[in-house]
Amino acid sequence: MSRTLRVLGTAGAVGAVLLGTAATASAQPILTPQPGGVIKIESPAGEWWKCSLYSAQEPFLVGAPPVVTYPDPSPRWAPPADQQGTGGFSTPPAYAQFNPGQDVVADCVSQYLPIIYVQQLKAGQ
Repeated sequence: MSRTLRVLGTAGAVGAVLLGTAATASAQPILTPQPGGVIKIESPAGEWWKCSLYSAQEPFLVGAPPVVTYPDPSPRWAPPADQQGTGGFSTPPAYAQFNPGQDVVADCVSQYLPIIYVQQLKAGQ
């Protein structure tokens, strides 16, 4: 009996954590093909994403830096100039270079659920 209660208690606690985390779900990263085989990677407001892009042709792998776009006003840990409500702390979009028309798979991670986001797209013509 006590083993069953421990299992149910553990399952309930895990479920509560997952339900609480799901409330902070992240919006997907914005991957936009650009001319010349470039893929632009942006993050929606309030989100953080780090992406790696893969292909079966050269170049095989491109890792993008974290792309962060926090809403205005910025969190208190942001640089002082960004705490003034002048657009909020953010990073510029990241870019990945592939051959034009190349099939690419983007594998991105975030701090919220869904933690992993995968998308297949073609590099810009």
